[in-house]
Amino acid sequence: MLNPCVRDINDSWNFFANYNHTERERHSLWEDLSNISLHINRPWIVLGDFNTTRFGGANPILSHLADFNQCIDNCRLADLRLIGQDLSWNNSPQSSEVKFRKLDRALVNIEWLCDFPTSFAEYRAPWLSDHTPIIVHIRPYSGNGKKPFKFLNSWLEDSSLFEAVERAWKYQVRGNPMYILIQKLKQVKITIKQWNQNVFGRIDIKAPILRQRLEIAPANFYANPANRTLRDEVAEAKSNYEIIARKEESML
Repeated sequence: MLNPCVRDINDSWNFFANYNHTERERHSLWEDLSNISLHINRPWIVLGDFNTTRFGGANPILSHLADFNQCIDNCRLADLRLIGQDLSWNNSPQSSEVKFRKLDRALVNIEWLCDFPTSFAEYRAPWLSDHTPIIVHIRPYSGNGKKPFKFLNSWLEDSSLFEAVERAWKYQVRGNPMYILIQKLKQVKITIKQWNQNVFGRIDIKAPILRQRLEIAPANFYANPANRTLRDEVAEAKSNYEIIARKEESML
């Protein structure tokens, strides 16, 4: 018997992002995936919201489950190893009847598992959506040195920035015009960095803190969905994170 993992390993792989909503879209997607799989001989990952489960759930439509599982078998796919919470969707913390489902998946073929045997998928907290984001880890990330200075558009929303820049530009420098310009620009850069840290607030520090709160609050709520206090904590965590997320989006 041949070992399916005896093959040349390279960094080339196929990615398919998925979202479907209606029953017609689902049937079309299952057919498309089955056809695509016939031409795939490299690592392949299919990731996204399939809008259906594989096993059970409340009042499941068995034909939908059967069609989905048949498609996965036809494509020779399997669920990528998952860490984090087990369910990826809920209707709303504020709903009277809270529902949970596993609608989002990362499916991979045997070539993917051979080339990336340590890869795994991670469900993060849903943040502002009713779906959890899926993070696929392939290799450990390695940073590459100090980040360069970048001006964030979100800073312009705070009028105190202009006052800080004006004060920095009044910095007294002696020399030729080009030297004076360079030194003033350097002083403006230093002032903006200090202003960001002390006045506007560090997005790279605040965002992870609020994101962590947004991860903890739903986890507590999932464990006790009838608790109104925990529901309110989820809503508050989402509201606080939404503000910092807009600033973080501007930075990105």
